[in-house]
Amino acid sequence: MVTGAHVQDATWRRTHRVDLPARHFRTLVAEGTLRIQTRGAEVGQVNGLAVSHAGPLTYGFPTRITATIGPGTAGAINIEREADLSGAIHTKGFYILGGLLRFLLRSSHPLAF
Repeated sequence: MVTGAHVQDATWRRTHRVDLPARHFRTLVAEGTLRIQTRGAEVGQVNGLAVSHAGPLTYGFPTRITATIGPGTAGAINIEREADLSGAIHTKGFYILGGLLRFLLRSSHPLAF
């Protein structure tokens, strides 16, 4: 016989299993192993939010997005993607950052950086 207590227990256990990445992240922050800079400013760095799905739960993890510039003619180059090191989240963040830079640095000629 399955009771309401069994269903509640099964729901709690499922949530507890898929919650492991978020709990691990909170532990790293609480221990000081992982630090998140929220004050001040750095050239070429912004804080972003990586959204991950784990079963029925959705989590947001802070992540740092960095960019450097140099002369060139190819436009914005995602070095991580070119080296097959980036994932979908990094690539999406890169394109968002590139769009922001094109908006902020509007010019009559193509941007090369």
